[in-house]
Amino acid sequence: MRKTYLYMTAVAMSAALAAGCQKAEPAETTAAAETVAESTGTGMAESESSETSGTAAQDDERLADYHLLQGIVTGTNDEKGTFTLKADDGGEYVITTGNIGDVETEIADDSLVVIGYIGVEIHDNMDLEKVNMVIAAPGDDDWTIAYAEGTTTANAMSTFMMVTADGTEMGFMKDGCPMDEDALGGDSGAKIGVVYMDSEDVSFPLEIRKLQ
Repeated sequence: MRKTYLYMTAVAMSAALAAGCQKAEPAETTAAAETVAESTGTGMAESESSETSGTAAQDDERLADYHLLQGIVTGTNDEKGTFTLKADDGGEYVITTGNIGDVETEIADDSLVVIGYIGVEIHDNMDLEKVNMVIAAPGDDDWTIAYAEGTTTANAMSTFMMVTADGTEMGFMKDGCPMDEDALGGDSGAKIGVVYMDSEDVSFPLEIRKLQ
């Protein structure tokens, strides 16, 4: 079930985000160029980032530890709080739901699930203890991993907004998302970089970094 958050700006109440990041609407400026890096995540077609994030080589380095594990749920164990995921790489993984920072999709038999995680790329039934599973999202979307930098314009309990150098406004949830200490300090004006998993309709942050 999607979550809807509302928060008050200095002028009026505005609707916040449904399940993650509201797709950004660029300002009336020249559209930002995109650099595309080859995917490193299971079930991920490509990784992309805006021109504000740097060169393609820098983007490759920034995204090296962020991956996607995608597959179909073949069984659940409510008593143990686990489910079995048959991944696109052919491996089977028994996953404890409580070890995922934020679950934004139904975990049920035959459901498609994608898990965004940080750490070594897992494959061939590797131990999931080696990674930080940040979020589980619907697996029937096409997902990429991207990076953007900007300045926060609003910071609420569960959401925040930022604007990039080219004037693009982006909004994210921050439930269960790892972040640098004081990365979102204050109501606005913080310089941050966000690694996020992105689909056509929604995005979820995987990590929030404080920039100098």
